[in-house]
Amino acid sequence: MDSSYSIVHFFDDDTVEAIPSFWMKDKMCAWPKNKLFIKKFIVKKMALNDKEFKVLKAWVLSKGIRTLEHARKLADVGLYRSDFSADESFIN
Repeated sequence: MDSSYSIVHFFDDDTVEAIPSFWMKDKMCAWPKNKLFIKKFIVKKMALNDKEFKVLKAWVLSKGIRTLEHARKLADVGLYRSDFSADESFIN
């Protein structure tokens, strides 16, 4: 299982989120059905299952990010721009 994080842009609601990279496949992203568990599932890198996850169309803005903290900072930047990489110096 991939231990890195990705930044994705969800088409349906125009949001940007940091996710475990293995939640993304092709142009689809697994996402928790229950909003109460989103943060917990991301932190714990919850394994995918049909009961607790739905699949949404998304676009990867950046991938291969080592820490969730860094990924979340990049996700905040991703709300305003999409031309960045995981090694942005202003995020460190």
